[in-house]
Amino acid sequence: MATPDQIAALRRLINEPDATTYTDAVLSTRLDAIAGDANALASVIWREKAATYAGLIDVQEGNSVRKMSQLYAQAVKMADVFDGGAAVIGTKRPARTRPIERQ
Repeated sequence: MATPDQIAALRRLINEPDATTYTDAVLSTRLDAIAGDANALASVIWREKAATYAGLIDVQEGNSVRKMSQLYAQAVKMADVFDGGAAVIGTKRPARTRPIERQ
């Protein structure tokens, strides 16, 4: 069973400080199902959030503009970050290294 510290850490990763959408019991069960890999679960949850944001549209009322369509793009970016960091470095190509040659 996931500890309260693990659940709190996961809540920080998914930007859910309280149990409005995901209860502690749900997060604990889902963490246990993937062997406690918080990053993998955070990626899945961010994709779930993106799915809920997919139907939102931009709204303009007078001088007020709400770009609700950006929520989807940002949620997908967050999911990519937790999938392995490809969005952070801007490429999906793995890093390459070579030995140092001394002269």
